[in-house]
Amino acid sequence: IELKQSACFSPLRVRHTKNIMRWKIPRVIGCEEATEKGGNRRGGDKVADLEDRSRRDNLRILGIPENPETANPLVYLLDAIPKWFPEMGSIEIMRAHRVGPAKEDANHKPIPRPVLLKLLRFTDRDKILGAARKTMVKLDGSPVRFVPDYSTRTFRRRLAFSNAIGALQKLGFHTFLLYPAKLKVMRGGTTHIFDTPQMAEKFANSMKE
Repeated sequence: IELKQSACFSPLRVRHTKNIMRWKIPRVIGCEEATEKGGNRRGGDKVADLEDRSRRDNLRILGIPENPETANPLVYLLDAIPKWFPEMGSIEIMRAHRVGPAKEDANHKPIPRPVLLKLLRFTDRDKILGAARKTMVKLDGSPVRFVPDYSTRTFRRRLAFSNAIGALQKLGFHTFLLYPAKLKVMRGGTTHIFDTPQMAEKFANSMKE
C-alpha cells in the first residue's frame, strides 16, 4: 500500500519539483546577470582608473580660439601661460595639440577644439589648475577653462552631474566634483556629498520646496 501511495503521489512530487525548478532557474539566471553586470561595472571602473592615472600629466584647455596666432598650440601656450599666471612658477610642457573634430554652434560659428597639454609632471598640471581657480582667463571676451584629462567613462560620469550642479549653484551652493564622480556641495557651513546625479537632483528639488 505504501508503495502504491508513493507511486500515486510521485507525479505530484514531480510536478511540484518542476514548479520549484521553474521558479528557481529564473532567479539563478537573474542573479548571474546581476553579478555579471556588477562585475562588468567594477571591471570598467578599474580600467577607467588605470586610464585616468596614465593621463594625470595631461590637461585640457577649452576656449582658445583657432587663428594664426594659436596655430601652433605649444609655442602659443609657452608664451601665454606665464602671462596668464605670472605668480605660478615654472612648469614644463612636453607637447600640445588640438583634439577632436571641428564643430559649429547653432549659428554655424566654429567652436574652438580643445587643446590637450602633456606636462612633464602631474604637479605642473595641478599648478595650472590651482592658478586657474584663482584667476579667470578670457580671450575675445570668452572664458578659457582648464580641466583634467579623464577617460571617457570618468568624463561621462562627471558630466552627468551637470544639471544638479547648475540647480544647486542657483540655490547658493558651492559645488565641487570629487574624483572619480561624486558631488560635494557646501553652503552656510554645511557640507553634503552625493554619490549619484539622481541623489544630487533629488536634494536640489527638496531645497526648492
